[in-house]
Amino acid sequence: MKTSSPNLYSIKEKLEELKSNFEDYEYYIPHLWLDETSNTSNPVKINPVEYFLDKIEKILEISKHYKKSKFHLEDSIIYNSFVRLNTAFDYTQFSANQEQKDYPFRFSGSFLKTIALIPYYKSLGVDFLYLLPITKIGIAGRKGNMGSPYAIQNHFEFDENLSEPFLDLPVDVQFAALVEACHLAGIKVVLEFVLRTASLDSDLIPEHPDWFYWIKSNNDGAFYPPSFEDDVIAALKENIERKDFTDLPSPSEDYRSKFMSPPDKIIKRGDSYIGLYPDGTEGIVPNAFADWPPDDNQPLWSDVTYFKMFSHPDYNYMAYNTIRMYDDELNQKKYANTELWEYLENVVPNYIDKFGIDGIMLDMGHALPDLLLKRIIGRIRAKKPDFLLFEENFNISEESKLIGYDAVVGYMPFDMHRPEKLYEIFKRYEAKDFPINFFGTAENHNTPRAASRFNDMNYSKMTYLINCLFPAITFIHNGFELGEVKPVNTGLDFTDEEIEEYKPEELPLFSYSELNWLNKENIIDYIREVNLLKETSDLSKLKIEKTEEGLKIMNEDYFFFLKNNSVKFFL
Repeated sequence: MKTSSPNLYSIKEKLEELKSNFEDYEYYIPHLWLDETSNTSNPVKINPVEYFLDKIEKILEISKHYKKSKFHLEDSIIYNSFVRLNTAFDYTQFSANQEQKDYPFRFSGSFLKTIALIPYYKSLGVDFLYLLPITKIGIAGRKGNMGSPYAIQNHFEFDENLSEPFLDLPVDVQFAALVEACHLAGIKVVLEFVLRTASLDSDLIPEHPDWFYWIKSNNDGAFYPPSFEDDVIAALKENIERKDFTDLPSPSEDYRSKFMSPPDKIIKRGDSYIGLYPDGTEGIVPNAFADWPPDDNQPLWSDVTYFKMFSHPDYNYMAYNTIRMYDDELNQKKYANTELWEYLENVVPNYIDKFGIDGIMLDMGHALPDLLLKRIIGRIRAKKPDFLLFEENFNISEESKLIGYDAVVGYMPFDMHRPEKLYEIFKRYEAKDFPINFFGTAENHNTPRAASRFNDMNYSKMTYLINCLFPAITFIHNGFELGEVKPVNTGLDFTDEEIEEYKPEELPLFSYSELNWLNKENIIDYIREVNLLKETSDLSKLKIEKTEEGLKIMNEDYFFFLKNNSVKFFL
């Protein structure tokens, strides 16, 4: 087993070396991490090195009894972890915002701390550990004090903040050990990748300026998307609905004139790259924005930019018809930015070869050019035929299956709290109208937390029961089981007031934050109880009725009443 898990054993040996060095350190963890059956709300003081060693031993013990069985995706449970958030904690019990320079452990989450949580994940019945992006994060335009994991500076390097410096082992060794530990415990590892954007200070900019768009640097402040008249937007939406991408309207000449050809020379000024032109003009790579629909009101994406997927003199600008809804004239093989495409095709195979990952979530895969997407999926399937492909698509359609995906995110996080929409979901199930697997969940990292919907954990209980018994992949977003109410990001399904309430300095996607691991009113035991039902029951034993009180959802043991503004739970 040592030869099959060399990186995990390297960490084990390093911890054994360091064991006596950290006996006197103040190190506290939630009691739940020490004992998965605990329900105490008090943190417990431990010897950190002994703790990590004990957890590795427990994983090795689990591996002795783990029996590989036939795999059914629709019966699986996914745990979605944002690594730096998932195991962030005030380990000194003073203040994580006042880290001591001589304190050798990170307060934010890390790969090593995630390894230590594997027995906890197993206690929840987890089959997949799905990690939000873990790659190197850019600095230019950074939001919050840690930056967004979606602002990728280098697709082949890890975020160093996910390592534990006291180990004195490379971050890639620490990640490899996490994959090995998961596999020993019978858990597959899925990574999320972003392949159509990069950080504003991407390592690729000086080497490949032609892979990016450029604008004159005298542009004042942030770069804004093009504007279109209301009647043009209405017509555009009709065209796209019909999948008609012929002669799509371009932005104004004034907007297009801001864009330039790639520069001859690039220098670094502060955190940003500056392009120098022979006439003395300076250029910069512009920030990105929500690309569809053209009247989307999302805040600017100040820390990322779009890759330039095609090279065509008439389409040298960022707009809906060059970065997502590609115009037919542009979307041709002869205009493909060939070297960029080859680079993007190699990203996932690299992680398969080096780390043996089992699947990916492709962020906005449907926004990549069709030709490129086919090439990416083709390379992956040739490398590992049973590799799992999840798509960030909220539609549940045959199209995703035909493209080659195994599952999509689906729309349940947006509809489960609305009685009439939930009823429609059940009716769609009865009509056998789900052509591809999807995630059964009431929340993800971009939506409001389930526990915040009615300020009531009964809603979380109800949705978990439904999603376990529904023909979907049960999905637990880290913090769901704890009753966490603070969103990770305000990306989808938030009101303008909610977006205004949560600034990047407060949102975990951009800044240091902790989950509520000490919340005694969690639903961890309930999740374990429902998981047992999942093994012995099915949706035929879950009934839904419309009543005067709202929707009545029941099985042999539980029933709920869901209204527009509340949910009641009964045994």
